Amino acid sequence: MDYKVTFSAPALADLESIVRFVAQYDAHAATRLGNSLVDEAESLARMPERGSRVRRRPGIRKLCKRLI
Repeated sequence: MDYKVTFSAPALADLESIVRFVAQYDAHAATRLGNSLVDEAESLARMPERGSRVRRRPGIRKLCKRLI
């Protein structure tokens, strides 16, 4: 069963800000980064239990991706 992933307005604003910042140096890399972050977030629809639990926030999980 797939779940629905929604992006909050602050999350979208952060994503846009990150992509804009990277685009100042490399527009192609900025596009790849933005797509990668969105794809990773949307993958939670298939595997929502992935990631570590957030203390004091039942039902919330944290997913970190290292981009090196």
